Amino acid sequence: MWNSLSEILWNVGEKTRVNVCLPGDSPHISHSQSYFQDNITEKLFIFEFNKLEDLQIFIKRYVFFFTDDPSPGALLLLYSAVWTRGFENIRNDLDCPKGAHLMGNYEEGSLNIVTLLLSGRATPYLHNGVVYVGDEDHYAMPQFGILCRSRVGLLIWDGEGINVTSRQPGSRLKTPGLPIWVTCCMGHYGIVFNSNRELLRNYHAEKRFELHHYTNAGIFVTMTVDNRGQDDEEVGQPQLQRQNSKGEIKESDGSNLQATPLEKLIHTKWADGKISFHHQIEPAKLNL
Repeated sequence: MWNSLSEILWNVGEKTRVNVCLPGDSPHISHSQSYFQDNITEKLFIFEFNKLEDLQIFIKRYVFFFTDDPSPGALLLLYSAVWTRGFENIRNDLDCPKGAHLMGNYEEGSLNIVTLLLSGRATPYLHNGVVYVGDEDHYAMPQFGILCRSRVGLLIWDGEGINVTSRQPGSRLKTPGLPIWVTCCMGHYGIVFNSNRELLRNYHAEKRFELHHYTNAGIFVTMTVDNRGQDDEEVGQPQLQRQNSKGEIKESDGSNLQATPLEKLIHTKWADGKISFHHQIEPAKLNL
């Protein structure tokens, strides 16, 4: 955990400088009509690092601030990333004043936060590199997307809307350095991964493999992705345990599985893959 946190912040700081925000015991700002204390923000101390080794030692020593349950770990990571990137740089990343916001009104957070943590830049654009956009009445202006291949990827499925194609990440996010992807499926975040580090480097490994999917709601699903072009009779009818509104687990056959948002999310990366869902675990059994 401490090593991952260090790498994320080091990448945000362009591998030169990182600011880590940790809470102290006493508030620096009093509760008033203009500021409502949250017991974290008003107590922050900022620690600056210019060497990765020093940052790793510090995060390892104080990793409990990020991992204890309960703890403000996610908020501290966001504060550290924002302070490291710098407010002016984030405004430029968001391509203001076009209306982009770092947080937005999303229940589980905006994609701008995800791109900040994955790529080091809070860009709303998911395409590879720089694209110049203009028309007959305006000069072409640059839109800075993902400038280099990310170690952790991103997969998105928003539904059958008209902007589905334009919202799809480029190959630098779809094909990351590690077989790990942050997922955003119908506005809900999760993570999908494979334990074989060679998955994206070896063509044969990608013919048939397993994926594990966790969501913010504590649901865990395992699946097999088969890219060998077999008939449905060879693969068999997959089964998926699904929850109804009462929390009961029910089986669904393969005819309904084709319409699941999760399968469509996976197909944004492996378009022709046949997906077999093995099992789903209820949130209460995960202790997440």
